[in-house]
Amino acid sequence: MVFMKDLPGVEGWDDEEYGSMFRVPHKWVIHPNHPWRQAFDAVMAVVLVYMVLIIPFRVCFSVEATGFFFIMETTMDFFFIVDIVFNFRTAYFSSRNVLIYEPRAIAQHYLKTWFVVDFISAFPIDLFALLFLGGSGTSQRNLLRVPKIVRMIRLARLVRLLRIFRLSRLYRKFQSHVDVNSAVFRLIKLFVMIVVLAHFLACFFFLTAVLEPASAQTWVRIYGIEDSYVFNQYVTSYYWAIQTVASLGLGDIVPGTTVEQVFVIFSITLGVGASSYAVG
Repeated sequence: MVFMKDLPGVEGWDDEEYGSMFRVPHKWVIHPNHPWRQAFDAVMAVVLVYMVLIIPFRVCFSVEATGFFFIMETTMDFFFIVDIVFNFRTAYFSSRNVLIYEPRAIAQHYLKTWFVVDFISAFPIDLFALLFLGGSGTSQRNLLRVPKIVRMIRLARLVRLLRIFRLSRLYRKFQSHVDVNSAVFRLIKLFVMIVVLAHFLACFFFLTAVLEPASAQTWVRIYGIEDSYVFNQYVTSYYWAIQTVASLGLGDIVPGTTVEQVFVIFSITLGVGASSYAVG
């Protein structure tokens, strides 16, 4: 048996107190199981779920955040920067289930594992794209009148979907601390996977039509929702997606272009694979 006090960088720690104490010898280093850290992770999980769901919706349906939602989502973006800082100061358990709290070891471990993904997902790439494309205010406004430029900036936001990896890490941490009946857990997992996957497919199925040339006979034009309200467009897209994920067939919404046909083939394959994986 390996005791933490017998390893380099973990001197002075009483193993008998490990189960009831959450402080570490180094100042400004956070214990991963400290109630405060777990509370922050719970908040981060809620923020991540919201952002992972709202980002494809805003990008694919061209819905910008305004008013309260703009302030809230900007604050959420700031949370990810804070989370990166905390990750540099949060102790971790090694493969031998030993708590490592030496600051340099923590930083090296984080840099070698998830730092790049977390940094890219937290980087405000759309704001920097605006600064890069527009030197002066006038030239920036002129560039933003070009639909392709606006579309590229919006699509750049999809990089933030890398945050789903952070959510998966929090999910594994939560799963290790909660004892749930395996049958019930698989049922919940299947339901959540179907709902979330259908949301993603609905957003990107609509995006395939948006990215097609104006003269193309897309499924949006065929179904007659080209000029409908965003809510109607999303519900129609989700209606198609839930049928596809549940392997119920295409129904009355069919692809109109080759790109859309390829996407439908991919979606059906992904839906069958995801359902099989969730059931186990």
